[in-house]
Amino acid sequence: MRNSHTGTLFHYTRTLESLSSILKEGLRVSYSKERISADIFIAIPMVSFCDIPFECCEEHREKYGRYAIGLNKKWMIDSYGDLLSPVHYVLRDEPIRGAWRHHENYLKADETLKRYEVRKKAAGEEKIKVTGPSGIVYEGYAGRLNNKEDCKVLLAMNDLFHAREYANYSLGITKNYTSSHNGKDFCAYDECEWRILVPEDKEANGNTSKWFWTESDYNAWRSDRENSFLDGFTFPVETESVDYIVIQSEKERSLITSVLGEIEMQSLADKIKVLDV
Repeated sequence: MRNSHTGTLFHYTRTLESLSSILKEGLRVSYSKERISADIFIAIPMVSFCDIPFECCEEHREKYGRYAIGLNKKWMIDSYGDLLSPVHYVLRDEPIRGAWRHHENYLKADETLKRYEVRKKAAGEEKIKVTGPSGIVYEGYAGRLNNKEDCKVLLAMNDLFHAREYANYSLGITKNYTSSHNGKDFCAYDECEWRILVPEDKEANGNTSKWFWTESDYNAWRSDRENSFLDGFTFPVETESVDYIVIQSEKERSLITSVLGEIEMQSLADKIKVLDV
């Protein structure tokens, strides 16, 4: 039986210029706005892909663009396995709400720990290091070295902070089975989406990957920008990663070949595919 997914992850874009930019500069990270429910919103920095076969991709191309870079799935997993995942589609909100509650607990713990540290610092106490069950070493205020209760507080707080990464990761790769695009409802499961997620507060090239937890905060960030890209974050396109460079017509082949010459990737010329489906 033929597999319904390809061994390639496709990132679709709307213009030949955008495709050329991807080849030259890499895949830029942009924000995906997710209205998960009436009370849960999140805007996540990511790069989105799909593994839909060519013969089934017409609807996807109509929605997201008729040009694409196709990257080898195994190469992507080997290179970005810690950040890359297929999307987990759910029929009900509860799995998402569970991860959301972890996020809310983190915020509460963060505020509690700040007050705790202010109190300990004011008392003239010194920081100590505590090793957690997973071997992670935490540093913070804990009164006296033999004060087991203080150590428990420090350990519990930092375990919760460490769990933040996993809660966010769960939120970032989970999506409702049905969604909407430009005001129209559709079956999101049909998109066979994969994502590279940029972790919250990651630093790169002098920029920070902020996650937005309310629509108002995200809109305020976007208000003085012309796009939703996260500056300073890109994933370069490596020669060995490319399976396909998808264009619309044969007359565009020479333009892409010229771009490949500029970036000394002439060997990718045989990866160009004119997709007329």
